[in-house]
Amino acid sequence: MTNANRRESGASSSSQSKGEVMVLRQEVAGLRSKPASYKTQMSLIVQVLCSFGIRHPDFSASPPLEPLHP
Repeated sequence: MTNANRRESGASSSSQSKGEVMVLRQEVAGLRSKPASYKTQMSLIVQVLCSFGIRHPDFSASPPLEPLHP
């Protein structure tokens, strides 16, 4: 492989890596917004339950759950 070919493949590899980084950054940004969306949905669910007189436990006071190990 000549030096020119190495430079071309390196440039191609570099631009591909930059593209992959950009895609990953967008994915991370989307994932960061999901907890806020879930919190809003849960708040609406709690409001509806309360409007029907259904009591629920205070989830904010609960300790975090440990993952199950098979």
